[in-house]
Amino acid sequence: MENKNFLDSAYRKLTDQEFSQFELLYKNFVQKNSELNLSGIRDEQGIWEKHFYDSLLGAQFLENSGKRILDLGSGGGFPAFPLALMFREKQFFPFDSVAKKMRAVEEIAQKTAIPNIFPLSGRAEELGRAQKYREQFDLVTVRAFASFAVTLELALPLVKLPGKVIVYRGPEFDPEDELLVEACGGFVKTQKKAALPGGAERVIWEILKIYPTEPRFPRINGVPKKFPLTLKDL
Repeated sequence: MENKNFLDSAYRKLTDQEFSQFELLYKNFVQKNSELNLSGIRDEQGIWEKHFYDSLLGAQFLENSGKRILDLGSGGGFPAFPLALMFREKQFFPFDSVAKKMRAVEEIAQKTAIPNIFPLSGRAEELGRAQKYREQFDLVTVRAFASFAVTLELALPLVKLPGKVIVYRGPEFDPEDELLVEACGGFVKTQKKAALPGGAERVIWEILKIYPTEPRFPRINGVPKKFPLTLKDL
């Protein structure tokens, strides 16, 4: 019961059935992580705290969001997996550039009976320019993906109007970050401070998209990371 009480404090109290699925998710993730390097976090406490607990800290921002949620840079499936377990009525699209990771995420989802997971792979720049995906998601989650400027350029084009981006961040950030959000067509509604049980600080930014993304964004493959956006570019 220790892990259940532990998770209960991240978002809300879990039902026994929900927690049983978290236990199954843990088992299946550990097994697949031993085959592929999905995550450098391999100890039990680290997975429960830095993947499960941390992912659930952003759950409150999904309560009144729409149905289609993209998890940008999902890696081993976080925060998509924990959030999908809590919001069965929503569709989650974990996205990563490494196709084998997304195949592993799909396999874990099947073994854990999480039917609302639909993995995607490719280049984020191309995803944001593709008509099938551009401005087609109600919400985008971003955790441990890239610098903040890169995150904005790649995430905002994928979000509908109105829609939002949820960014999991540390406590340190540039004072101009909020101005950069506004210049990119967004608005910082909430900055929720939280902490992991081990003491690491977390600030979750809730960014509302209030203007359409300019057609020139995202820029071509590799450019956002090599030349991150600044206020002078906008």
